[in-house]
Amino acid sequence: MTIFHLGDYDPSGHAAADAIERTLIEDFGCELDFERLAILSSQIDRLNLPTRPTKKTDSRARNWTGKECVELDSMKPAEMRRIVESAITDLIDKRAWRALQKVEAAERESLAKICAAA
Repeated sequence: MTIFHLGDYDPSGHAAADAIERTLIEDFGCELDFERLAILSSQIDRLNLPTRPTKKTDSRARNWTGKECVELDSMKPAEMRRIVESAITDLIDKRAWRALQKVEAAERESLAKICAAA
């Protein structure tokens, strides 16, 4: 099973992702591939996302290795959709997908002929 996670780039956001992954594996026995899709440090500059200082009151801040923090809601929804769609389509077997598309096209053609004859 693959889990895609989108969250804030800050100590709490990373701790939440870690807790989700740990809970699914340890408490529910899930075998999974947990992949963080956003926000990644590489996306901050590339997407020109606004940053903020790390909250000093966050108890996880002392272990934070990031230079800045970014809220997920600063990312444009269209960019989030693109990232998620790309991650999903990367999991698809392209050869099998093309074969299914051919079958679907043939089925549509057959149905169109049946409807035209009726």
